[in-house]
Amino acid sequence: MIAIEKIMASFITLPGSFLIIWTVIMLYILIKSRAFLLKLLTIFTFILMVLTFTGLGVRIFLFPLENYAEYNQEFYTERYPVVVLGGGMQYGVNHVGAELNSISLQRLVEAYMLYNKLGGKIIPTGGTGVSHHNIAEADIAGRWLQKMGVPGEDIVLEKQAQTTYENGVYVQKWLHKHGYEKIYLVTSAVHIPRSMAVFKNLNIKLIPVPAGYMYNHKLGWLDYLPNRFALTANMSALHEWLGIIWYKINGRI
Repeated sequence: MIAIEKIMASFITLPGSFLIIWTVIMLYILIKSRAFLLKLLTIFTFILMVLTFTGLGVRIFLFPLENYAEYNQEFYTERYPVVVLGGGMQYGVNHVGAELNSISLQRLVEAYMLYNKLGGKIIPTGGTGVSHHNIAEADIAGRWLQKMGVPGEDIVLEKQAQTTYENGVYVQKWLHKHGYEKIYLVTSAVHIPRSMAVFKNLNIKLIPVPAGYMYNHKLGWLDYLPNRFALTANMSALHEWLGIIWYKINGRI
C-alpha cells in the first residue's frame, strides 16, 4: 500500500505531473503533426525531462562529479589552512540582514570539524551577493565560527570573491603573502571537480574535502520515479557541468 502511495505521489506532485502533461502533448504531436523537427524536439524534451526528474539523470550527471574525490578526515593529520568556499546566503530572513543557506552551513560545519581537529587557520570565502551590497558571506561565516569558539586570530575572511575563480585568485594572494604552500579545500561534493581545477590551475596545492552529497549513491527503485530531490540534484550537477565548460572556454581551468 505504501509503495502504491509513493508511486501515485510521484506523478501527482511536481515534477511528475509535468512529465504526465508533456507525455500527453508528445503523443498528440506524434500522432497529429507532420513536422519532423517538431516531433524530434518533442521527443528530445521528453527524454531530457525523464533524465532531470529521476535517478537516471543522477547516475549520468551527478555521480561523476560527486565521486571525483574521496576523503576521510581520519586520514589527515597535517596542519594546513582550511579554505571553505561560500555557497550562498538567505537575505532578509527573520528580519535580519542575512544568514547562511543550508549549503554554506554544511560546508562550514565540515570545515569547522577539520579545524577543530587540526587547528591552524580557517578561511571562509565569499563576498556580497549580486544585487546585495551590505553583507559579505565571509562575515556571516566568521560570526558563526566565533560563536562555535574559534578565536578571531584563527579566522581569515576572504570577502571579495563572487565566483569560484575569484575564490582561487584571492586565496592564492593570501597564501603567497603568508608563505603557505598547501590547503584543505572544503566545498560541496558536486562542486569539487570545478573548484579543484580552478585552484590547481592557480598552482595551489590542495587536499579536497567534500562537504555534503546531493543525492543517494545507492539508488532504490523509487529513485527512478520523478521526484523533486532528483530534480534539485540534477540541476546542481548540470550547473557544474556548464560551469566547467565555461571555465575551460575562458582558460580558468
